[in-house]
Amino acid sequence: MHYDTVALLDRYARREGLPMVGASIGLMDDRSTWSIQFSDDATQSDRDKEAATIQSFDEAAEMALAHEDTIDAQLDEPVVSALIEVLASETSYTADELRGLMKDQLADT
Repeated sequence: MHYDTVALLDRYARREGLPMVGASIGLMDDRSTWSIQFSDDATQSDRDKEAATIQSFDEAAEMALAHEDTIDAQLDEPVVSALIEVLASETSYTADELRGLMKDQLADT
């Protein structure tokens, strides 16, 4: 599955706790052209973390986290959750075991 780099950067910076409204990327291979657009309530300390946050951004790691979150969201869909419960009641697997098996299978795709 493909995830947009700017969306991954945005997600990473928010997870780092930066108060922001978005991120932008100029040239993909030149991080000095990347930026974070801070919200009005961002402090100077927050703004001072921009360059370090951009430099520490690991696209592959963020892509893996985003993929895992996508899989979790799929497995949390009400119909899928109900099917897992039905399968668990008809097999020797618990619902958690089936969810884990399904997650592993989806992660390999």
